[in-house]
Amino acid sequence: MRRGLLIVFVNCLVLVGLAGVLFFGLEIYLRTTDHLQIDISLYSPFNNRLNPLFRGNYHGGYVTVNRLGLRGPETTRKKPPGTLRIAFFGDSYTFGDEIDLEDTFPYMTQEILNHRDGQRVEVLNFGIPGHYTLREYSYLKEEGLAFEPDIVVVVYSHNDAFYLSDRGPWRLREPSLLQSFQDYLAVRSYAFYYIRRGVRTLKAKLYFRSLRKAAEEEHPKSNKVQINKPGLPVNSRDDRVASSNPQDATPVAAPNP
Repeated sequence: MRRGLLIVFVNCLVLVGLAGVLFFGLEIYLRTTDHLQIDISLYSPFNNRLNPLFRGNYHGGYVTVNRLGLRGPETTRKKPPGTLRIAFFGDSYTFGDEIDLEDTFPYMTQEILNHRDGQRVEVLNFGIPGHYTLREYSYLKEEGLAFEPDIVVVVYSHNDAFYLSDRGPWRLREPSLLQSFQDYLAVRSYAFYYIRRGVRTLKAKLYFRSLRKAAEEEHPKSNKVQINKPGLPVNSRDDRVASSNPQDATPVAAPNP
């Protein structure tokens, strides 16, 4: 009996040791290559915010974070006199994942409004990749209101419904102690960041597959059931390219004059 327990214990130690070697091997590989084009130090290790004074690459776009933790140029919490201040809250779409600052829609909004005659407009980008409605509301309440915004825009993305669903992997609730510890590890370990990201992606795919199956069972006569996945618009680039092929186009009758 004791011999059997000892063998099990030794095997467990061997498995843990192998897992540790693989984990640290992956960590070294990710830290010594730029293959994944991401710097996890974008996130603060203390909360779900951006790391102030971050300078680096994130998903192919160059990102600078100011002293107050916002993507963009330096600013002040106190609103400048005679300025209309607009605050955008959102996730990676608002933040501008994969693009430079000048291509983000909060920055473009500021440029368009300031080219009009009248009041000076300042747009602040409070977008953070991975945020959803609850975290955006908390961010607004805890820090955003101190910036004295005249207008607050909360950008709701289609995948926010997934985060808020009772069936989704991320339900509407405050982060637990375990979740907070995982967030802490995710901004310090590349290996843990990508392992957790892969697990979340798998859970999301399984979730939407179950939705698709349920929809097809409920509507068996429907040949096409569109279940949109997180991060992908309903009309993807591939769909647009396919529909632009003249040979595949369906003739449409001209409207009666």
